[in-house]
Amino acid sequence: MKILLTGGTGLIGRHLIARLQALHHDITGGHAQP
Repeated sequence: MKILLTGGTGLIGRHLIARLQALHHDITGGHAQP
């Protein structure tokens, strides 16, 4: 499954990305720095 994730560098996002990658999902994400 292709997933767009925003906030992937935050506390929850880091763990979520690791879990989704383990399940072989295609993840695209980004972050903004003010």
